[in-house]
Amino acid sequence: MKQVLIVCGHYGCGKTNLSLNLAIDAAEEGKKVTLIDLDLVNPYFRSSEYGELLQSHSVRLIRPVYANSTLDIPAISPAVGFALTAMKKFFCHQLFGLLPRLIDRDIDTREVPPMRNTRASGRRVARRSHPSILCLPAAVLLIVLALLGGRSLLAPAVGAQQPSDTPAPETPAAAEPSAPVPTPPAAEESAPVEESLPVVEGTEVPETVSYDYAAPVPASDPAPEDWFSDAAFLGDSLTDGLLIYSGIQGADNLAYKGLTVLTACTDQVIRTGGGKVTPLEALGQKNYGKVYILLGINELGWYNDQRFYDAYASLVDQVKAVQPDAQIYLQTLLPVTAEKSASHEWLKNEKIAVYNGLIAQLAEEKQVYLLDTHSALADEEDALPAEASTDGVHLKKDYYKVWLDYLQNHIVSP
Repeated sequence: MKQVLIVCGHYGCGKTNLSLNLAIDAAEEGKKVTLIDLDLVNPYFRSSEYGELLQSHSVRLIRPVYANSTLDIPAISPAVGFALTAMKKFFCHQLFGLLPRLIDRDIDTREVPPMRNTRASGRRVARRSHPSILCLPAAVLLIVLALLGGRSLLAPAVGAQQPSDTPAPETPAAAEPSAPVPTPPAAEESAPVEESLPVVEGTEVPETVSYDYAAPVPASDPAPEDWFSDAAFLGDSLTDGLLIYSGIQGADNLAYKGLTVLTACTDQVIRTGGGKVTPLEALGQKNYGKVYILLGINELGWYNDQRFYDAYASLVDQVKAVQPDAQIYLQTLLPVTAEKSASHEWLKNEKIAVYNGLIAQLAEEKQVYLLDTHSALADEEDALPAEASTDGVHLKKDYYKVWLDYLQNHIVSP
């Protein structure tokens, strides 16, 4: 049974230590775990200090983007609402206003370092009591969303928009019948309609299991020769190099040097018969079966990760609007060489890893396909091999072919 585990209690009672250990224990049991920090008081986002620890155990962490800063904003990231409604396994702590039953148990501090007081006021002190935890079935989502004010609170809190294609059903007012109403005969039950699911060639997907958009597209049979004949590639100079040097056939090149998730919608850099248009406008001029997107390397210097996430999410929404029937593939950022990462001010492999985590989260949220192109080109140090590039960022011809080979062997049949 899918569960939500909520941990709450007084300041300094050990909620974070308990939540971290519970999340790690569940991950070690092979469960898919998300840890959500719902504290609204800065700088008490203690879980953010253990991001690397959680990542090493494959635990996804959702925390306020302004954690450990000097900023106080009583707002909840839209990622919380998306995560809760995705019905995965969660551990939420710092949920205010809930009074669960107490469970008396020892806390295993294991790898989790002791908490630090970061304010002179001393509001965070040593543990005074065991935190309260409550294990609830999936139905608790309704309660959680009600406590948080619903999705309308979660999404607009940081300026993001959460599209909804289905209007909320209206509840008719109850009326008192003047006379007993006879019960009509039971109608013959119709067979449930099963939604068809995308299937990876060479990979069996049970009909009862929905596609896991949070996971990269697995290896598949090689793509047919005409696979890219109805494909468009949206990206920066890296994608431009792929289209020029890899030998890819039939794809439309909507890439331009320096392009970002913002300028893809605003800069008129793509030449067409009617003059220059934005890449997004060019994308809407014909119907495509696939859209491949690789953007983010030029955004690594942005100071706000949430800004990147929100802008990318908006771009994906617009791509889906102009190409509603196309498969959309988000590619993870390619690594840079170790030398470039060490010498450049903001082209850092560590930041690339952060952005790739956001791209994976976005693919799951928007229900589009994720391609782990980063792993196809990274060495054992998680960097681009020195011999793969002349400037530490852009690829040599042979490595563009490695990139293309990965794309050809990681497809989802329409």
